Amino acid sequence: KIVSGATWVVSVVLTALTVTVVAVPSAMKGVALTVLSGSMRPGIQPGDAVVVAGVGDPAEIAIGDVIAYLPYPNDPTLVTHRVTGISAIGDGGREFTTQGDANNSADAPVLDYQVRGKVMYTVPLIGRYTNWGQGHAKWVPAALGAGLLAYAAWLLVGSFRPVPVSGAGDADPTASLASRRGRVAPNES
Repeated sequence: KIVSGATWVVSVVLTALTVTVVAVPSAMKGVALTVLSGSMRPGIQPGDAVVVAGVGDPAEIAIGDVIAYLPYPNDPTLVTHRVTGISAIGDGGREFTTQGDANNSADAPVLDYQVRGKVMYTVPLIGRYTNWGQGHAKWVPAALGAGLLAYAAWLLVGSFRPVPVSGAGDADPTASLASRRGRVAPNES
């Protein structure tokens, strides 16, 4: 029973993580990103995953929001920092001042077209495992998933096995209930 309980707990945790890191971001046209630096400490630690949803209108971004943006045109590396100021620029666009919570100075100004999304929530530590699985051993997450599915199938098949009834194997199926209990019914003598 302990193994079954532990299996259910692990299954629930893995399902919850899958929903929070894969399903919810997909449904909201977002993505889960792994934080690589400590610039957003203490709230967001290296190895945490941040779930980022795209922003349709830059006016949706407010001071205090944490955004992900591309700081350099030819570098796909995203930076995730907090908005500390917003300014209007010439053609109706916006310019954001951002800064990491652990940093002493603001970043270079971020134009609205550089913003890729706004952080919806953070999942502690999970980014370490997703990065490890993608970089070092891509087969590990697949093997773990296949193993859990095989174990779930084994539990399911096992639940359909007939359960033996104690003492039923010795009884004559044609005998009456009274005779099986050691008494002879009056009409059977």
